Amino acid sequence: MHLGLSLSPQLALRQTQRLNLTQTQRLDLHQHLFGLRLELVGRLHDEHYTPQAKCSGCSYNLKLVEILHGFRDDPDDITTECPKCQRRFTPSLIAHGRFGTKVILSFYCSEQTLARLDANIDPATYKKTHPAIYRSVLFHFGSLRQAFASQGREYSFKESFEWAEKVEPFLGRLPDTEIARCANVPVGKIRRLRRKFDIPVFTKRRTWDEL
Repeated sequence: MHLGLSLSPQLALRQTQRLNLTQTQRLDLHQHLFGLRLELVGRLHDEHYTPQAKCSGCSYNLKLVEILHGFRDDPDDITTECPKCQRRFTPSLIAHGRFGTKVILSFYCSEQTLARLDANIDPATYKKTHPAIYRSVLFHFGSLRQAFASQGREYSFKESFEWAEKVEPFLGRLPDTEIARCANVPVGKIRRLRRKFDIPVFTKRRTWDEL
């Protein structure tokens, strides 16, 4: 399925094939990279996210990358598929707030997220009244503006938050373009920050060697 990201499962698979990894190793690498992205999104928005997808058929706990692979490109089907027994069920995303709050939300794929967007809602209202859509937007696109842009639509409301210090632990561990998406800033700002700390550019080869 298409995720609207340069770290989509299909592209990640093509790139990791060049590393001569086994299928299990590729899944481990994908899981690591998607996990980093989820961690980055959480830090940027002062939350912590935990995917939750226990198969209703065989009780298998799906990894994040398996949840993403199991989605269909169908805006009306919010289920994922268990890789063990092929049963379809609805996954969740648990959002942990700064002050101990915990909310269990639906976790949408990119197509389902885009189908539910409304350009007339500002970011603060989105987070309050459409929390599941809002967090899915952050994961797949980085911001509401970029989600609408992927559809060729404009989003007139501003989105701003502190990002510089929060992205530092992820420099070189994720592609500059992905960090820029999540931080909602031009990629040039991320590149300059990474070079300031003399951090080498991200490569899947180095990431795998460090795992």
